Amino acid sequence: MKIKEYYKKSFDILKNKKILVFVIFSIYILAFISSTVYHVSTAQPVEKEVLDAETEKFKQEEFKKLLKTIIFPEFFNVLSHNIVASLIMIPTGLLLGIFPIYSVILSAYTTSGWLLTKSMLSTGSLLQLKFLPHIIIEAIALTLSSVLGVMWFLSLLKKGRIKRFKQTVKNSIIVFLTIILPLLLIGSILESISMLI
Repeated sequence: MKIKEYYKKSFDILKNKKILVFVIFSIYILAFISSTVYHVSTAQPVEKEVLDAETEKFKQEEFKKLLKTIIFPEFFNVLSHNIVASLIMIPTGLLLGIFPIYSVILSAYTTSGWLLTKSMLSTGSLLQLKFLPHIIIEAIALTLSSVLGVMWFLSLLKKGRIKRFKQTVKNSIIVFLTIILPLLLIGSILESISMLI
């Protein structure tokens, strides 16, 4: 099978499960919105350290120098962490599909709460929005992993469950390799770049 055909098959697999994809993405969006509202409503004002322009510039330059020395290890650390998280979400779907859905809610809660809302409120700066592109891409990849996990569980509820389950596992591998893994790679690159901005 050519790579183009694998991509077509991946999108066909997800298209056939569009209701499931819609439901799980809706759960993510609702959790993200409620988390953001919660963190905004409970945030305490944080006094920003006042530095003169030269000191601020010096601190930023030193921070960027430090980041440049650790950026490649950080990139591989982020990528491997996300791949492991994704690979855990898929087979744990066999546990009544609960873990993947819990992971979607937890992911939405932490990304909006800790990476965006809290850091923006504490710094009083919109600069934290630089992390938004990588958050969106990672969220899509990890949410699709959760979709695959729930698909594993649902495949066991119908007749011919062994055959269906084997096919679902094969389909999951195709979707993971053609869609999820590239998204995680792009997300890790964007996260590494955003740290240097």
